[in-house]
Amino acid sequence: MSQLSHAHVRSKTALLQPLLDAALLHYRTPLLNLLVKQYEHCKSGHFQIIMLEGQEGVGKTYVAQNFLHFLQWDVTQTAAVFQGRADASEQHHPYHPLFAMLQAWITHEAVTTRLSTLPYAGELLRLLPALAEQYPELSLSRTDNEEQARSHLAQAVAALGSAIAQTQPLVICLDNIQWADDSTLTLLCTLVSCWQHSATPILLLLCLRSDLVKARPALASWYTCMQHPDVLAANFALVPFTSQEVIATIHMLATQQTAHNSKQLDTIGLWLAILTGGNPLYLLEALRLLLAHNLIEVQRQSVQFRNVVRKSSRWLKIIPPGLHSLIHTRLDLLSPYAKAILTALATSGRGLTLVQLLALTGLSEQEGLEALDELVHEQFLVSEMNTIYHFTHESIGYILYSHMDSEQQLLLHQRIVALLQQEKAAPALLTKHAIAGKLYEQAFYAAMAAGDEAERLLASQDATAFYGQAEQALLQLAKQPSTTTPIEHLYRLFTRIYQ
Repeated sequence: MSQLSHAHVRSKTALLQPLLDAALLHYRTPLLNLLVKQYEHCKSGHFQIIMLEGQEGVGKTYVAQNFLHFLQWDVTQTAAVFQGRADASEQHHPYHPLFAMLQAWITHEAVTTRLSTLPYAGELLRLLPALAEQYPELSLSRTDNEEQARSHLAQAVAALGSAIAQTQPLVICLDNIQWADDSTLTLLCTLVSCWQHSATPILLLLCLRSDLVKARPALASWYTCMQHPDVLAANFALVPFTSQEVIATIHMLATQQTAHNSKQLDTIGLWLAILTGGNPLYLLEALRLLLAHNLIEVQRQSVQFRNVVRKSSRWLKIIPPGLHSLIHTRLDLLSPYAKAILTALATSGRGLTLVQLLALTGLSEQEGLEALDELVHEQFLVSEMNTIYHFTHESIGYILYSHMDSEQQLLLHQRIVALLQQEKAAPALLTKHAIAGKLYEQAFYAAMAAGDEAERLLASQDATAFYGQAEQALLQLAKQPSTTTPIEHLYRLFTRIYQ
């Protein structure tokens, strides 16, 4: 970041962010009001689905989070709000967006006293084996029919949600549903079938990149299920801002300049509308980049645009075409320690704690804290309960990973494998990084364990995928000239796959 002071830029970005939020929220307020109306209808005893659809960066998560904040902080609301998030790196990990949410459900006061009496409650042991200690009376149903067992599991989850909704409206938000595994998608269809025929105040809020629906047969089938005439779904398509909306946003940001500099602000707004296509995420990144280069200033709760015409050529050079190019340009302004943190997160593909990040990067605690402070202020990362750090938008991770060289990727994947083994992490997660790190024997054992786990969770398609990865790992292991694994052992491992 040579000529720029990291601390100075962080302080400016921190001042800019609330102004951006207020300006952009102005154009999403009508949609938020519609969501509130849907919730009011749900409160009166109606199951309701809301789907927020749109392209990358158009603001689906932003709208969903603002809606949930309203429900959680408005004292007139009594909703029980639960959130889950699908991750592209875990598409073959059965039910991965739901685990944390279900663990919270079983501790809800409406559930704890009657869990064992709910229909097919024993099936919850498949997802939450630890329940056996607290509820020793629970047991899996005896059936050799996988389809029937899967139906029983869905009914058990549906009964959990209904139990909570009998005491207060239940709001479930699932973000990035396009990355959900096939088992989760199938379960959601069954839950909808169970809940839609009951007078239960449950609101299912789903965020979806609609441009990816046709990319996966399971996702396309699920989407068709959600569009069935019998399903009470309200679909809201978020679109990029129009040129006039971008221009008006610039005027709102520059409240102290509007009166005497209106034409220049119109010019700025039109440039940004053309450069960003009205994509909200792209617009945010463009303004942050201009701020970092001292082409705009934040003073007294207003953005100052000065000498715009004279600087126009610099603007066009600084703001590259395309969202991904713009984010990568902003990444170049970060300190080396901040880049190290981001590369570790991008390779991991999921949120990490400070301790995990230090283990992967080799930074000291002080260096790590300073880097995280920079990244949070620069709006690259957000912290969950000041414990787990995530990208503010998944695109940042994808872009950063795509620009890493192969040796750096390999080294980080190998470090992640060592960390996951120490933490006894889920084998599905370990499989991905072991394959990417070319640790093929570890990949075999992890994939086999993940396949067995998927079978236990009645996710036969995912199990088949993991067993296929195990086979490919062994084939790669056999090709390595330096392998120390005896050929007899390899044959035994191949036999294990086809048992």
